[in-house]
Amino acid sequence: MESFGMTNYWDTSFLQCLSDIPVCLKTIFCPCLVLAGNKAGADERECNLCDCLCCPREYFTRQQIRSKYGFEESVLMDCLMTTPPLLMLALCQDARELKARKDMK
Repeated sequence: MESFGMTNYWDTSFLQCLSDIPVCLKTIFCPCLVLAGNKAGADERECNLCDCLCCPREYFTRQQIRSKYGFEESVLMDCLMTTPPLLMLALCQDARELKARKDMK
């Protein structure tokens, strides 16, 4: 588990999707690509074609990010946040979190 001097909870709010406009726009227009990038980022590897074709797994990617960075476990919240009405917000939050932690390395 890596911490990079950050807290053990998400550093970006679930509702801060407009704090990173490029990520927000990419999530709106290409959510599968953002999900694929989040999965590859959580695995610390490059994105590949299979990631782009296997979209319905945000819940598991979110759980992987929680585990990797020692975030408080919240199965119920992750289930709620990865439902269709909130999925875009969860994707944006995950992408911002992975980007921030990658930049901290």
